[in-house]
Amino acid sequence: MERDKKLKKAIALIIACTRRIKRPKDIVTLTKSISYAEKRMGDLEAVAKAVGLSVRQLKDFQTAQKLCAEVKTLVKNRVVDSVDVVKNISRLPPEKQKTLAMNFADGKITSKDVRIITTFAKKFSGRSMERVIRDYEKSRDVRLYVAQFQLPASFNKQVGLRKRFEKIVGNNEIKKLQFEDGVAVLEVTALGHKKLREAVRKQQTTLRKFVTSIVEKLSD
Repeated sequence: MERDKKLKKAIALIIACTRRIKRPKDIVTLTKSISYAEKRMGDLEAVAKAVGLSVRQLKDFQTAQKLCAEVKTLVKNRVVDSVDVVKNISRLPPEKQKTLAMNFADGKITSKDVRIITTFAKKFSGRSMERVIRDYEKSRDVRLYVAQFQLPASFNKQVGLRKRFEKIVGNNEIKKLQFEDGVAVLEVTALGHKKLREAVRKQQTTLRKFVTSIVEKLSD
């Protein structure tokens, strides 16, 4: 009876964690429930049928079992909370897992970057992860056009505007802030773009309105 209750609880958790945009539990905890249900039900196919998922989807979650202890901790704390990221990082040796996971956790790379870097790391297995990441960053176009916006005719706070953007995205993330004929063009790195989007989301507004607000405050 107790075992039946535990199985029902495991199935309910799997469903809850795979039917909602925001999972109630971390991927490591979810994996434990999948493995328990698999053991009790005989195979993964039976579990997949019970929860309405494919065997492949369940196996993707189970790749968390291949993570080293340090990366598992990041997943348990939901610092890393993407199935795609977990699946890709799990393909690497422990030391390389840690380096890649920390770069992702620090916001230096995206989930798309993780996927590409993992492929490079497998291809050039003799290179350190630090070098693989460095080589990848050199090979991609890190400049990203973010915004082109009109400035008031009397605007003369270009230095102040740059400082404001530096505060939001970081000095190293701004690749260009150019002023010409009353128009400002801002280019930032992928990380800078991510930070700018986060700032816009916090204000619950659009990028254009966000930038306009900054310009107006400087003009006052």
